[in-house]
Amino acid sequence: MSSYLEEAMKQAAEARRREPKSTGPLTGPVPRWVNEEERRAKRFFPRQPDSLEKTGLPRSLVEALSLKVLFRQPGYTGKQLSRQLCLHINVIREVMDDLKQRKVVVYRGGTATGDFSYELSESGQQLAMDYSRRSMYAGPAPVTLEYYLESVAEQSVRRETLKPKDLERAFADLSFDTQFLRRLGPAIASARGLFLHGEPGNGKTSLARRIALAFGHGVFIPHAIWVGGFIFKIFDPQVHKAMPEVKGERRRADARWVLSERPAVIAGGELTMESLEIAWNETAGVCTAPLQVKANAGILVLDDLGRQRMDTTELFNRWIVPMEDRIDYLSLPDGRKVAFPFDPFLVFATNLDPTDLVDEAFLRRIPYKISVHDPSESIFRRLLAEQAETLELKPDPGVFDHLMEVWYHANGRPLRACHPRDLLLQVRDQCLFFQEPMVVNRQNLDDAARNYFIQTS
Repeated sequence: MSSYLEEAMKQAAEARRREPKSTGPLTGPVPRWVNEEERRAKRFFPRQPDSLEKTGLPRSLVEALSLKVLFRQPGYTGKQLSRQLCLHINVIREVMDDLKQRKVVVYRGGTATGDFSYELSESGQQLAMDYSRRSMYAGPAPVTLEYYLESVAEQSVRRETLKPKDLERAFADLSFDTQFLRRLGPAIASARGLFLHGEPGNGKTSLARRIALAFGHGVFIPHAIWVGGFIFKIFDPQVHKAMPEVKGERRRADARWVLSERPAVIAGGELTMESLEIAWNETAGVCTAPLQVKANAGILVLDDLGRQRMDTTELFNRWIVPMEDRIDYLSLPDGRKVAFPFDPFLVFATNLDPTDLVDEAFLRRIPYKISVHDPSESIFRRLLAEQAETLELKPDPGVFDHLMEVWYHANGRPLRACHPRDLLLQVRDQCLFFQEPMVVNRQNLDDAARNYFIQTS
């Protein structure tokens, strides 16, 4: 665990002791949710707070969210509000009872279970419109920044202990020689930064995308956090893949959190400086997390490094301090700076020479620089056989010997890990187009090679 996050957790705990009405994360035993091994490890588990005080949120925020929901959905019951805002029914009742006493809401009716349906009074409608002008957000209630800090610290990839079997599982569909995996394994296990470089087409991107799979445990990601009076959206379905709830769970998790696979954020040539800063939607009145925050407790891959729309030096200057201190200062819409944990496992992938992209000061902060080299001929042949099976193609006897002799040995063409897939996809396309048997023969493989490789004569 980084020293910054340890200190942040201590500060958060001290703040909760000084301000008991803002409890932040709950205390107590970690419930069993997957197996006894994880229970003993006391993995982060957000228990559902059953009172407003335990949420750590100001009453005005929960009130605003409730009124905005009722403005759009008159007649919602307490249970429906609870589901919409991801808050315990006791929290909703506590807030709604106060609003009813103030004549902001009225009962429309009751249910057989003792619940009530609510609608806004005239003053409640005006108040809901005032809240909506400030922010249109009416989704799951946020969690406190202190609680989020604790979650990142306890779920960091740096706390995981990887073994060779974890890499074998993650890279089961890829073929690499044993020596390469011996170099790669400790680099991934360290989670301290990795530079993958080498010729194009040898699987750097495929490797980078699968690294998150090596860290098998799921992590809890909050829908949103409450920072300096702003709602800050964290959970992104395009990045965070929700996992099914565990059956037989003894205590229900805080619904404001989503159990997700380890985040794996991939940024390529579209990366800009703006994507590394908080995005403020003035119309909706809500903030959206930048890429590095979405990738906390997971992997952040910068693919095709050197081909971004932003200058590489500018990118490295932006991150050189966060990489060292594990902290990133981000600007809120009102200009205030807020310290966020910078805890993604950074993976850089490029087919350019790293020394041409960055200076020594930055390179030393990335302890592992691994060349993804061309596959050996034995692995290349294995890739051909695996791809043929995957594409349901039957190779003629000796057809791959012909490919190696005519298209590689004869002209010294380098082997690339992407060639078997690309060539056999063309063979399959030919078979489908001409309605021929799904067979790899010399003719269709030669045709594929002529289409694929650039001929100089």
